[in-house]
Amino acid sequence: MEKTGFIYIWYDRKHKKYYIGSHLGTEDDGYVCSSRWMRQSHKRRPQDFKRRILQRNISKEVLKEEEHKWLKLIKNDELGKKYYNLTIALNGNGWEKGKERSEKTKKKVSDGVKRAWEDGRLNKELCGKKGTVPWNKGKTGIYSEETKQKLRDARKKQVFSLEAIEKRTSKLRGKKRRKEDIDKMVQTKKERREAGLYKPVIPWNKGLKLKCQN
Repeated sequence: MEKTGFIYIWYDRKHKKYYIGSHLGTEDDGYVCSSRWMRQSHKRRPQDFKRRILQRNISKEVLKEEEHKWLKLIKNDELGKKYYNLTIALNGNGWEKGKERSEKTKKKVSDGVKRAWEDGRLNKELCGKKGTVPWNKGKTGIYSEETKQKLRDARKKQVFSLEAIEKRTSKLRGKKRRKEDIDKMVQTKKERREAGLYKPVIPWNKGLKLKCQN
């Protein structure tokens, strides 16, 4: 059976903003959208969002073409303001691999992002306000064991630059750490060492003998 998709529109009742997009899959597979800006907002306050299906049972071959028809209904001055969409150009999964975007398209995306940053909406949605409670604070069981293991593995392979290490060290210098934090750091170093991520450091004076002058 041929896989089909649909065109949808999200409405954010808090900011009175919309988002139009398409998805190749089912309506209940958990997909939200391809916009990072809107996904972050939806993750923090899903109760403010409502989705409506504009078209159903669209074949893969014409899905993006149909999406573009709906996107063209958005006025240029509404991009990044009334809509989470920053451009009507097909991007993300709809952009052909290896195809260079035109300067006109790049400018539209750039202008949309700048407008969102200038009025503070993009910054607030992505970074959150100072004192904002994280969406996952106090929640348990939100990550599967497989996801947790992937995060652990990625952390073990993480390599920091000397500048990043110095910056973090300067912030921590003079502060007293809790015993549990120290134990956790020791365990992390041990795991990284066992994974072969630490290179042995040879002291500069190893093998040298002190010569005393008479």
